[in-house]
Amino acid sequence: MIEEYGIAILDQEGDYIVKPFFSDIPKVSKLIIICDAKTEYGNAKQRIIDFLKLKNIKPEFIEIKDVGNFFQIFLVLQKICKSKNDPTWVNISCGSGIGVSALTIHAYNQDILMVVYDKYLNSTVVINVKKLKKIDIYNKRYIRLMREISAKPQSIEQLSVSLNITKSAVSRRLKNLLALGIITRSGAGSRNYPYEHSLNEFGRLLLG
Repeated sequence: MIEEYGIAILDQEGDYIVKPFFSDIPKVSKLIIICDAKTEYGNAKQRIIDFLKLKNIKPEFIEIKDVGNFFQIFLVLQKICKSKNDPTWVNISCGSGIGVSALTIHAYNQDILMVVYDKYLNSTVVINVKKLKKIDIYNKRYIRLMREISAKPQSIEQLSVSLNITKSAVSRRLKNLLALGIITRSGAGSRNYPYEHSLNEFGRLLLG
């Protein structure tokens, strides 16, 4: 049976290891936590263990010589993934910038989900790398759609007619643009008050 697990790097407090579990992230039965053999983490480790126990998640701590060393993080990730299946996700919310970079690059190369907790918004975002790679907003299909909604907010039905494509195709592309934070959506989503989509400031910058 394939074990569903996640990977995170422990920082001094460990709070950002715990925070994503309060959001709707894919479930795992184990969390592998990479930590520095030289660092004293106080009661951070025990707090994480206690929390994961409540979630029925088994913690596994892997100590390395220098958690701030890019190559040590990157190579231990490769070792973990070769001895197991790829992780369900990696947590890029915590750890040193160098460590997070190693996690991010590995996840991008292997099409692994990334979860990141945003302390300013107090929410967690799940980044689907495989899906992200498929979205090319500079493809003429997306450019036409972005130009169409740059003039005024429009519904899926209106865009389907003006672009002469199916509603399902319009809906799929709009969902991708929403996920990337390029457009905004307003309305109730009902028959009388359908969702309307418009290009936001970031989308206008990209459209240039």
